[in-house]
Amino acid sequence: MIFSFFNDYKIYEVPNRFSYQHILLLLISAIYIILVIFILKKKSYKTQKIFLVTINICCIIIFSLRMFFGWEGSRIYNDGNKTTLLPFELCNLNIFITLIALLTNKKYLNNYLYYVSLIGGLIPLFVFPDIHMITHGNNLFHYMFFDYYFIHTQLVMIPIAMISFNWFKPDIKIIPFVALFVAGIHLFCFVSSMILRNFQSFANANYMYTINHNNLPILKDLYKLIPYPYLYQLPLIIPIIVLFYLLGLPFYILRRKTKNA
Repeated sequence: MIFSFFNDYKIYEVPNRFSYQHILLLLISAIYIILVIFILKKKSYKTQKIFLVTINICCIIIFSLRMFFGWEGSRIYNDGNKTTLLPFELCNLNIFITLIALLTNKKYLNNYLYYVSLIGGLIPLFVFPDIHMITHGNNLFHYMFFDYYFIHTQLVMIPIAMISFNWFKPDIKIIPFVALFVAGIHLFCFVSSMILRNFQSFANANYMYTINHNNLPILKDLYKLIPYPYLYQLPLIIPIIVLFYLLGLPFYILRRKTKNA
């Protein structure tokens, strides 16, 4: 009864992109990140780690609960298609990669969180893709909306917090590793999609849009130039690597100034 109320009772519609509700949600996320850093900044490494690991485990649990709370109900249960239940999209995979990074504290994975997970979480918060469609036009109390916003906010918060806590500093020397790691994930998602499409429940598998563009603007244009699954996304490697170096540049400059001081 309670969950039915939160899923179906239409009090507030899902906000449009950059409406005042959307901007308010972005401000709430920003305030949350600032508060986490402010509160934990002077705490011990152990306390910081326990908090970040706990919040990341919450993301994994919330993701796992999608099957019980009707995530993308029309797509999951219509004709038995369960494609979206598997964590083979980049942000979903990043939830699990983040946990490994937090537990191991390896500089390569930490850098991956900054260059990939942070940006991968930030973009959905700004562009709000598919929110109306996935929630069937329902409101902020829809489980999917909480799932979507909570998880992506944590993907942004965790690497920012790790840097603020001086766990590591992003290093441009590790960018080739990060790029290869992303390319490996991309290939994995393509192969997984091709294999899963042989099963009726996953007939529409299209993880990371490696099979088709799903009518997304940039990908749609690329598909016109290279009309082949997986291959049509490869030109994106260039702007992605440029973005990585732009993100790493401030830390490179700071490191050089510190070294020469």
